[in-house]
Amino acid sequence: MARKTTADPEPETVEETPAGRIEVFDVDCPDGVRRRVTRNIDTGEQTVEPVGE
Repeated sequence: MARKTTADPEPETVEETPAGRIEVFDVDCPDGVRRRVTRNIDTGEQTVEPVGE
């Protein structure tokens, strides 16, 4: 006789992890290059990349 098992829980979904709040702004730097700063407000992680030439 076969038994039905429910041992396998449903896989975790992305919804259980809150999405980070992102802040993006452009900065005019002293060297004359305009850069875009992207910052994750929750983790403090930050990236900087040049914006078009």
